[in-house]
Formats: sequence, C-alpha cells, structure tokens
Amino acid sequence: MTLTEKDLSEKIEKSIRENDWDFGNKVLYDLCTHNFEHKEDKKIIAKVWLIGRAYAASVERQRTISDNNSENISAEKYYKDFIAPRLKESEIDAKLLTLKASKRINYDNLKEILNLHSRLIEILKDDPNNKNKQNRRSFSSKYLHFHLPELFFIYDSIAYASLNKYKLFIDTNSLKKLKKEYKDENVDPAYTDFFLACYLLKEHINEEHDERFNCRNLDNLLLYYS
Repeated sequence: MTLTEKDLSEKIEKSIRENDWDFGNKVLYDLCTHNFEHKEDKKIIAKVWLIGRAYAASVERQRTISDNNSENISAEKYYKDFIAPRLKESEIDAKLLTLKASKRINYDNLKEILNLHSRLIEILKDDPNNKNKQNRRSFSSKYLHFHLPELFFIYDSIAYASLNKYKLFIDTNSLKKLKKEYKDENVDPAYTDFFLACYLLKEHINEEHDERFNCRNLDNLLLYYS
C-alpha cells in the first residue's frame, strides 16, 4: 500500500502525541542532561548500562574481545575496566559540547554529527583490529540521541526496515547528492545512509506538515506507526 500525504499527516499526529513510553524516556534524557560529560566512572556506567538495557543494545552482550579469557570477564568488570576508562579517556566530551550548541540538524553540522557517531563506535571497539563496526552502531545512535536528542536519530533493524515505507516523501536527488558527499568521509556507511534519509524525511515533515516534528517523533513514526 502506497502512503499518501494524508496518511503521513495522520501518522505524524499519532507520533507527536504523548504515549506510555515518554515517562521512561524522560528518565534517560534527564540522566544524560544532568550528567552530560564523561568524567566519573559511576555516571558513565549508569548511562551506558541503562540506555543499553532499555533499548536492547547492551554493550556487554556484544563483546568481541580477542583475549582468550574474554568469556570469563563479568559484565560488572567489563563496564568498570573497559567501558568507563575508554569513554573517560576519549575526546567525546569535546565533540559533544561542540554539537550541544546546535539546536537542530542542518547541512552545516551533518559532518560533525556523523563523525561523532563513527568515532563512538571506534572508542567502544573491544578489539582495535576488528574492522566490523556493526556491533556498536545501534547502541551508539541511541546513546548519542539521549545526550543530543535534537541531533541523532535512533538506528536499529526495525527503524531501518520501517524507513522504506516513507521513501516516497524523501527527495531522491537530494539523498543521492548527500550520500555522494559522505561516501569517502570518516563515517559509518550504514548509519549515514539511514541518517541522511531520516534527515530529509524530517525536513519534508517540518516543511509540509508540522514544524515541531523532532527526532523522537520520527523514532515513534518508524517504531509504532508504520
């Protein structure tokens, strides 16, 4: 069934309405707002643990450490000895703070947004020699979304599949042009393709239907109302 603008408008209205998950999501937004930087182990662990568990992207379930004893590393030790130090010693705060000044996604900050997502994947890699970025792609998008909800779209297999139903409302030429621009940039290809399509879909909705429509609303649209 091909969607019409009228169908899209109805789905937008549902996506913007308050739902039963908003209160739980607000807890995560508040956690990241009040503990934005990565300076204390306990705060880093809380953010990574709670976001990962709430959004089915727990980092301890995706361990790919090449060490022979990796299977014996407890989740607690993994967070304390690997995840927390990696984030604390990284440059992620400088990048987050730079982007924090942006109130919405625009052409000028696309590169910084996509580079930060790719960089977080690299920071969280268990094995530096492992070239497969897939394991942390979804978690990184979710983690960054709760820190900068106006700038990051949530990526997972459901959202990716649902996006296809809205391709009709995405400017094909603009999407091809943007994809070409970022083909050789330091970005994660799969998330970049998804992100750019979401960005153009959101732009269409803001211009034609509702300028209040944001990244969280788009997540609702893809997750619940496709």
